[in-house]
Parts: sequence; structure tokens; C-alpha cells
Amino acid sequence: MKSELRQDLIRYYDFQVAYQNLLRDGGTFASFEVRPADEKIRIEKWPASQGAVAVVGKRFTNRDVIHLLNFSDVNSMEWRDTNGTRKEPSTIVAAEIEITGNSPVKNVWFASPDVNGGVSGTLEFTQAGNKIMLTLPSLKYWDMIVLEY
Repeated sequence: MKSELRQDLIRYYDFQVAYQNLLRDGGTFASFEVRPADEKIRIEKWPASQGAVAVVGKRFTNRDVIHLLNFSDVNSMEWRDTNGTRKEPSTIVAAEIEITGNSPVKNVWFASPDVNGGVSGTLEFTQAGNKIMLTLPSLKYWDMIVLEY
């Protein structure tokens, strides 16, 4: 295993441990309405499809957890890259998105194993009715957005 891959795996495992309460503990899988508000990103609901960012998430009592998985540059939908030849996806930067929430949002935050060592950060957002507008800082492989109610 190459040292770069080893470091990436450690980073992803660290992320999974840090956010295990949101990733594995409880909640109910739910479908979320997430739409692009600009041309930087194409978004589709799960299951994933080639050429788009897939959305999957879970609903908890006081929060929704939305995962964005980047399949926008893939040339295959195979999860395994046996020969290690698949190119990295282009990073999507500062994409505007609209999320339909189910009640007034108090806080929105973001975390990704691909950004800042997985450390979460608050996202600025605007809300009109049940529509939440925000700017996604970046998306390489996987982002997690948390809406707190």
C-alpha cells in the first residue's frame, strides 16, 4: 500500500470515529431535497449515478445529516479500483446549494474527511420558509452537512 493511500485511509477512519454518532448511531435514513443554485454542481438523490453528486442522509430528533458523494468525474461506478488507476475527482469549490428543511434551522455545519483534517466548521446560510441556501466550501469525495433544528 502506498504511503499516500495509507494516510488517506487513516484520515477517513479518524473521520468515522469522530462523527460515529451521526454516521452509525440511530437516526432514520431519509430522502432530502438538495438542489444546485448555480452551475458548479449537478446533484441527484441516491442511488448514485455517474456524472453527478449523490445525496443520502439520516434524520435525527433535532438534526438532519446530509451526505454528498462526488461521482461527477468518474468513468466507472465500480467502488473498487483494483489497479489504482482511477483519477481523483475535480474538487467542486464554492457551489451554491438549496436544501429543503422540515422546520426552522438554528445552525448549519459542515465536515469532510477531505477538508481541514475532518474538523467541522459552521456554514453561513439564509432561510426563506423551509428553503435553506448555503455555499458548500468544497467537495472532493465526501462532505457531510448537518442542519440543527
